[in-house]
Formats: sequence, C-alpha cells, structure tokens
Amino acid sequence: MKKSNKVPPDGGYGWVIVFANALSNFIATPLMHCFGLIFNVTFAELGLTATQSSLIINLNAAFGMMTGLINGVLLKMYGCRKVAMLASFLLTFGVVLTSYSKTFTHFVISYGLITSLGMGLCQSAYSLSVYTYFVDRRSYAVGLSETITGFGPILIPQMISVLMTIYTPEGVTLIFGGICAHVFIAATLLQPVKWHMKIKEEKQGETVEIQMKSNLTNTEEKKEEPKEETNSDSTEKTTDTHNNDVVTENDNASNQEKTDEHDKQDTKNVENGEDTIKEPRSTEKAEGEHNSEKKLKENIFITIVRMFDLDLLKDPIFVNIMMGLALAIFAELNFTVLTPFMLHDYGLDTSQIAIFLSVLGGADIVFRFFAPHIANLFTTSPRWMYAGSLFLLMLTRFTFLLSTNFYILIAIASGLGIAKGIRKVYMSLVIPDYVSIDKLATASGMEMMMNGFCIMIGGPILGVVRDVTGSYTLCVIIMNCVTFTTITMWIIEVLIIKFKQVKIKKDKTMPV
Repeated sequence: MKKSNKVPPDGGYGWVIVFANALSNFIATPLMHCFGLIFNVTFAELGLTATQSSLIINLNAAFGMMTGLINGVLLKMYGCRKVAMLASFLLTFGVVLTSYSKTFTHFVISYGLITSLGMGLCQSAYSLSVYTYFVDRRSYAVGLSETITGFGPILIPQMISVLMTIYTPEGVTLIFGGICAHVFIAATLLQPVKWHMKIKEEKQGETVEIQMKSNLTNTEEKKEEPKEETNSDSTEKTTDTHNNDVVTENDNASNQEKTDEHDKQDTKNVENGEDTIKEPRSTEKAEGEHNSEKKLKENIFITIVRMFDLDLLKDPIFVNIMMGLALAIFAELNFTVLTPFMLHDYGLDTSQIAIFLSVLGGADIVFRFFAPHIANLFTTSPRWMYAGSLFLLMLTRFTFLLSTNFYILIAIASGLGIAKGIRKVYMSLVIPDYVSIDKLATASGMEMMMNGFCIMIGGPILGVVRDVTGSYTLCVIIMNCVTFTTITMWIIEVLIIKFKQVKIKKDKTMPV
C-alpha cells in the first residue's frame, strides 16, 4: 500500500520566494551598514556625541528585534504576505522621514524606531517563508538568497559615494527611501506554501502489518478485560450494598440530629428578627467562584504559553543556542555599523571607505555561495559551521587593529568578507536546524528579541567606551570577548552532554 502526504516543494515556486527574500535584503541590509557613511559628517555638524550616534544606530538594530516575539504571533495569525506588506510600508516611511530629521530625537523616532520595526518585520516574514518552502535543500536556498543579497553591500556603498558628490545627505536618504519602496514588489510574491505543496507517496506495507498486529493484540486484551471488570464490579456492588445499609442507618440518625438543631436555630432567628443564613451553602458558593477564577487564570496562562510557544524556554539547549546567537550577533552587528566610523578615524576619505566596504562585500558574496559546499566537505551541523566562522571573525577583527595602511586594510577586508559570508549563511540555519517548523516563527521571534536586548544594552556601552578612551580599540576587544563567550558556551554544552551520556552508559553496564 502507498500513502500520499503533502510536503513542501523544496523548489518550484520556492525559488521565487528566494528571489523575493533576496530583493528585500538587497535593499534593507545595506541601509544599516551605510547609515554611518551617509551621516558621519552630518552627526559631527549637528554636535552629536559618539554615545548618541551609537544609540541611534543600535536602537535601529535592536528595536525591530525586540518586537520579534510579537512578529512571530503576527506571522501565525496573518501569514507572511500581509506582514511583509506592513513591513514594506514602515521601512519606506521610516527612511523618508529620516531624510527630514535634524535633531537627535527625530533620528531616534524615524530611523531608530519606525525604520527598525520595518526591517525587523521584513526579516521575520521573508525568512519564515523560505524555511516553509524548503526542507532538504534549505541550506542551498539560503545560500543563494544570501549570495544575491551580498551584491547590496557591494553596489549600494558605491552608489551612495557617487550620490554624496551630487546631493546632500538628506537628499541621498530621500532617494534611498524611493529605492526601499521596491520592497512592496517582493511582498506581493510571498504566496502561502499550501498553494504549492507537492504530493509524496510512501510505501506503507510494513506499517500496515505492524498496525494489524497491534490491532489484534488490542482486541485480545479487550476480550480479556471485561471478565476481570465483571468480577470486580460484582464485589464492588456487594460491598456497596453492605456499606449502604450501614450508611443509611448512620445517616438517618445524623439527619435527625441536624433537623432538630436546625429547627432550634430557626426559632432563635425568628425570635431575634433575623434572616436565616446557611453557612455551608455560602461556603460552597465561594469555593466554586474561587475554583472558576483559578481555572480562568490557568486557561489564560495556557493560551499565552501556546500562542507564544513559551514551552521552548524549558529546553536548556535552545536557551543556550539563543543566548549564544544573541551575543555573537551583537558583536558582529556593532562591528559592522561602526566600521565606517573607525575607518574615518584612521584617516580614510569617503571613496576609500566605500572601496573597503565593497571589497569586504565582494569576499562576502563569494563565500556565501560556497558556504553550503564547504559544509558538505566538513559534514558538520550549521551551528558548528557558524562557530567556526565566529572564530575566523575574531582573528580578522584583531588584525584590523594592527595597521592603518590602506592596502593592508583592504587585505583585512577580504578576510572579514570570507568569515562574514560563511557566518551569514549558517546564522540563519542554526535555529531552524534545531526547532520544528510549527514552532519556528515564535522561536525565531524569541531569538530576535534576545538579539535586540543584547544590542540595546551593549551598544550604548560601546559608545561610552569610545567617548572615554577616544578610540575604538577597546570596543573591538570587547566585541571579540563577547564572541569568544558564545563559542565557550556551546563547547561547555557539548562537554556536559557527553559527560551525561558516558555516565548513563556506565550506569547501564554496572552489575545490579
């Protein structure tokens, strides 16, 4: 016998979803990276400190992520397409509003809050759509999407560098707002996966035989059970009959006493002109109300847990993965957004900074394409591929501090791009590789929210460090320490699991 199941297409219209994801990221991702390139001079003219600049940038990175848990619920209720349309509007409106900002408060509202919310919703909607369309070929789909996305950090900085020679920073931002409106096109392409599910047939011969055997066993057990129940029922009935006789005699005596006492109490109440209040009934009513309130609270709690999939927080491995990702993303994101400011401190002009970012983006895009094939050579999980890329990032960040020569910095940009390319692909696969598809939306939302909190807390601290020390050297050292913490946490987890497995094997082999 054959059984047909509906499964994700793992291709087909899924490649259109990959293109939509890539188009959205191609436009939105460089916006965060190039914000410092556009406004580094403007912030100095407005008199904003490094702490204020860092707060604006980190708020943009964090706020959309901090609402990640709500994003997951919205995706479950309304689907990817509707959420993506809302994200497109917020992203476009936020960037256009940023072009008219002249004060710290205006930048916080337009770029830090509205634009950030649009970027966060975009990331959640498009990523979930890709994950639902692909299962076996997910790493290749993500790799292709991230490869196309990688052209953004190459082309957009050059475009901004040219536009900055013609327009003011405000004009360049307004033009970029018009480019962001193209994300609406990507949103219209997100069709529900159920429209494109394919039918997969599976042989069920062995399953049927096992099921038939289990059914026969169950019927035999059911035939034997009534005999025992009949005997037990008969003994229970005789016991109950005997007990009922005794209970009836006792109840008659007790009821007679209660009736006499009740009559006496009624006579006293009537003489005193008071109404009779029956305490037992009022107590039962209060207990019933208390139980109903308790059940209502329990139902509300259960509903919230199911809606947000909070039972995931009981899994220590998931919590460790989520915290490790949050720390690593905080370090990488801050290094990325602060790179133009650090290069400006090194004495590089706008065109040289644009070349550095383009070289970095070029190496990034090449290794996004090759990342899935590298993983096949090492035959390791996405999490450990990601951990390896983090180690490579730590080394290249350290070398970034050793020289201010432009050509050496270009070589360092290549190393950063290689590490970022591998990291970008497998960062998106760590959570989906561990969590089931039905809980993926909320799990990704939890991860985004944790990312947001880490960025929001740590970002301003880096700004304060920059103001106090006068350079970004200590900031980079802090970022490397945070990244190393992620690798250490995951290695400790593996060691604990192996230790428990060895202990269980020893316990099984020990003689009783």
